[in-house]
Amino acid sequence: MMNAFSKRIIYSLELFAIILVCLLFATYYNIKRADSRELWVNHSDEVFIHIGRVQILAAESEIQARNYVMSGHPIYVKQFKATNAAVIRQLDTVKNFTIDNASIQPVIDSLSFYLAKRIFFYQRVINLFGKNGFQNAVEFIQGGEGQVYGNKTTYFINKIEQNENSLMALRKADSGSALLMLNVSLVVTVVFILAMIMMLLRKAHNESLVHNRLVADLINNNERNKRAEEMAVLGTWDLDMVTGKINGSEGMYRI
Repeated sequence: MMNAFSKRIIYSLELFAIILVCLLFATYYNIKRADSRELWVNHSDEVFIHIGRVQILAAESEIQARNYVMSGHPIYVKQFKATNAAVIRQLDTVKNFTIDNASIQPVIDSLSFYLAKRIFFYQRVINLFGKNGFQNAVEFIQGGEGQVYGNKTTYFINKIEQNENSLMALRKADSGSALLMLNVSLVVTVVFILAMIMMLLRKAHNESLVHNRLVADLINNNERNKRAEEMAVLGTWDLDMVTGKINGSEGMYRI
């Protein structure tokens, strides 16, 4: 009986282990999915940060060129060059973050083109001031070419931000769905483990009750046999075929 009990326990454990492995795999998959979606959300955040820096630095570059024209102080030329280098670095970072988004690449290429035009325009302003003086530099600025490049730059930056806003909404929705599935997987796994433990404990308890009942029945039968032997002055014996040993009841030894 104990062997049958052990086999039932083993089979139950094997079945539970298979189901548990499936649940753990589903949980692992949802963890990876949630991490991936969260990474994409952070990815969009990085694009917003760096494209914002591009816009700020481009405006600073223009201001530094104008300050040089107004003051003639060479420190502004140095700052102008440093800021332009920073603009290029930030734009390269945006390109790296959006390299997998083919639809936005033409917009980024257009932004690069007009940023280069804007930088070149204000470099010409600085050069013109150095050669021909304040009046010619101001007239060149008032011609409006720089404003056109500035407007184009702002337009394409806004296009990139709009695209990332759309992607961000989709990615957050997908991330929320992935987190929900992860929580469901975790809850189901925990509930299953608890249910498995309870079922095994209950099964063991029931098997123990059956075993104890059978042992009690055997003891009662032995007691009845003893009383019957005593009343009939009889005895019983059996021979162990392996050892050759004879085992007798108390009644047989009394006889």
